[in-house]
Amino acid sequence: MMDNPRINGHPILRFNRGKKIRITFNGRSVSAYEGETIAAALYVSGVRIFSRSMKYHRPRGLFCLSGHCSHCLMRVNGKPNVRVCKTPVENGMIIEFQNAWPSLKFDIAAISGKFNFLLHPGFYYRYFIKPRWLYHIWERFLRNAAGIGKIEDRPAPYAPVERKQASPQILVVGGGIAGMNAAINAVNKGADVWLIEREHKLGGRFRYDTREVDVDGRSGKKYAFEIVDEMAKKLVPSDHLHILTGTLAFGWYDEGILAATRASEFWEFEPKCTIISTGSYETPFVFENNDLPGVFLAGGIQRLMHRDGVLPGKRAVVITGTNEGYVIAKQLHQAGVAVAAVVDGRNSQSFDGCPEKKFMVTENISVFPHHRITSAIGVKHVRGAVIKPVSVPGKGTHATKIKIGCDIICVAGFRTPANDLLFQRGCEGTYVLTCPDNLMRKTKPDKHLSVKDSLYVAGEANGRTSIRKAFLEGETAGLAAVNHSGSADPATGEKIQKK
Repeated sequence: MMDNPRINGHPILRFNRGKKIRITFNGRSVSAYEGETIAAALYVSGVRIFSRSMKYHRPRGLFCLSGHCSHCLMRVNGKPNVRVCKTPVENGMIIEFQNAWPSLKFDIAAISGKFNFLLHPGFYYRYFIKPRWLYHIWERFLRNAAGIGKIEDRPAPYAPVERKQASPQILVVGGGIAGMNAAINAVNKGADVWLIEREHKLGGRFRYDTREVDVDGRSGKKYAFEIVDEMAKKLVPSDHLHILTGTLAFGWYDEGILAATRASEFWEFEPKCTIISTGSYETPFVFENNDLPGVFLAGGIQRLMHRDGVLPGKRAVVITGTNEGYVIAKQLHQAGVAVAAVVDGRNSQSFDGCPEKKFMVTENISVFPHHRITSAIGVKHVRGAVIKPVSVPGKGTHATKIKIGCDIICVAGFRTPANDLLFQRGCEGTYVLTCPDNLMRKTKPDKHLSVKDSLYVAGEANGRTSIRKAFLEGETAGLAAVNHSGSADPATGEKIQKK
C-alpha cells in the first residue's frame, strides 16, 4: 500500500485541492478535499475493493471511472447504487458498501464461486422450482444474495420532474472536441445552437489527457487538456448558444423527438439538424481475472491521475494493441508510477511511427511486441500479469509464459463508437474489422458527414480516435448542418441557403 497516493510535483499538471473535510466510510472517518470524488478519497484512504459482483460476489475495484460500469456502486447518505467515481464529496457524507457480508474484504457469499459448475445461468429456476411452496422462501434468499443495494431507509422527498421543450436550429449531442468545434463553427455562422453534454464539464475524455498534439496544423503542439479548455472558453452561453451539461440524451421518439434527462428535468428536443458527437466506449481485453481490483481501463487511469490527482499504484503493466498504450505508459511514468512493461499484440513494425516509442527506449521501459496477456495474478488485488507470445495461425507457439510483477494492469485497448442514438434513428451501418481483435459497428456518412437527412456524425462517434481528425470532423459537421438548415452569416448578414 502506498504511503501517500496523492500526486505532488507533476511535471505538467498542478492540482488545486479544496478545503479539507471529513467523510465516513462504514463507521471510519476518512479525510477528503472539497471538489474531489468519493472514489478518489476512498482510494487514498486504502480502499481497493469497492463492490462485489452480483452472482459470485467477486471483488470489484475502480475500473472505468466514467460511470459506464457498476464496479463502484455504493450507498451514499442512505441512497443505494450511487457511482462514487462521479459523485463529489461533501462534508459529513456517510458512505457504506453494499452486496457484501460481513465486509467488502471478506464476503462469505464469495464461496459461491467455488460451485460455479452448479450455478449456471437460470439455475434457480431448475433447482428451486419444486416443491412449489418452498420456492417463495428460496426467492427471498436469492434476491438478498444477488441484490445490489437496499431501498432507502426513508422515502425520498417528492421532486416533480419538470418537462421542458426546445426546437433548436442545430442540436449538438456531445461536448467533446468534435462537438465543441461543431458548435463553435455553427454559432460563428449565426445559427441557433443547443449543446448538450453528459458530463458536468465540456471537453470529453481529452480533458484528462496530457498528450501533446497540433490539433489544426497551424497552432503548434499543445496539451490536449489545454486545447479543450481553450475551446470551452469560446462557448459562452448567449441568445444563439444554449449549453446543458449533466444532460443525458437517451432516445429518439416519434416525429424526430430526441429525449434527454437532466437532474429533475425531462427535455424534448425537436431540432432542424442534429449532430451526434457522443464519443466512444473503451473495449476491454478478455483474459483470466480481468475483473480483479487493480485492472483499469486507460481512461480510468487518466481520470484518477489527471482529474483526481491520485496515483493508481506503484508498478504498472500496460496491455495494448494500439499506439494509445504507449501514450498511457508515458503518462504513468510522468505521474510517478513505475512502468514494468508494455505488452503489445502487434508486431514491432506496427508502432515504428509512434512518437512515444523513443520514450520507452530512453526510460528503459520493457516492450513486448506480438505478446498478449493471458491472466492477472491475485486473489483480492492484482499482484502480477502473465503474458505469452501471440500464436501464429497454422504455426502456433510453444513459448514459455512470462510472469511480470505489478500492482496495476492498464488496459489500453480499442474503442467502440458510441453511436447508439444513430441506430435508434434508423441509420444504415456496417461492421468494420479494424484489426484481428476489434470489430466495430459504424454508420455510413457521406463526405459531409451526413448519415440521414438533417442528421450528422462527427469524431469518435464516427470511429475516429485521433484528436486532430475529431476536431476537423466537428468543423465539417457544424458547417454542413448550417448549410442544410440555412442561417445568416454574421460577417455579411447574407442568408446561407441550403444546397
